[in-house]
Amino acid sequence: MQRESHGDNSGEIRGELSALNNGNTESIMTAANIDNNRNNKNSDRPTHTLDLRGEVCPFTFVKTKLKLEEIDSGEVLEVIFDHQPAVEDVPRSVKTEGHEVLSIEEIGDNLWRVVIKKR
Repeated sequence: MQRESHGDNSGEIRGELSALNNGNTESIMTAANIDNNRNNKNSDRPTHTLDLRGEVCPFTFVKTKLKLEEIDSGEVLEVIFDHQPAVEDVPRSVKTEGHEVLSIEEIGDNLWRVVIKKR
């Protein structure tokens, strides 16, 4: 079935979904949301942010480790640091714990962003 798109057609799509599922759009929309959540977990886009500006070692690693314990495997944590030693120490430590460091970048004067994927 081909359809031309003219702006927001979400009502039209819901109507088609409803017809396909005997009037029950809720279960179809829920399934779509579950698929979106799965896709987000499998991407390398941060799903959580931890701002550790003002923190120093070893607290930078401790707080990063605690946050990683809170999130699900496959999710991605973005950590912001302004303490230069943490930029070397935290990635090394999380790698030792089995997680994947996706990127380390300087985003400003004395400001870094480390992106970690929980394994």
